[in-house]
Amino acid sequence: MRTVVEWLLGLLLPASGTRRADAARTVRSEPSHPLPDRPRPLVVIDGHATPLVRPYLVQHERERERQAQRERRTALVLATAGIDYQGLSA
Repeated sequence: MRTVVEWLLGLLLPASGTRRADAARTVRSEPSHPLPDRPRPLVVIDGHATPLVRPYLVQHERERERQAQRERRTALVLATAGIDYQGLSA
């Protein structure tokens, strides 16, 4: 039923512009039934190129390790002077 209406409108009111003409051709050329299942190309994810951990989490862990190293160094320097340094309590 739809194709008959499109055919009649195409005869009575032809498309005058190239966009409308292209759109009219694509509407008629599309099949009304779904396409059969075709094998899809295999998508391979490269594990070496994909980071498993978010960068902000890695940065946070690095900063925490730097802070711990600073605390150890401070404790060592103060221990040489005889001062007991407890450090930051996390």
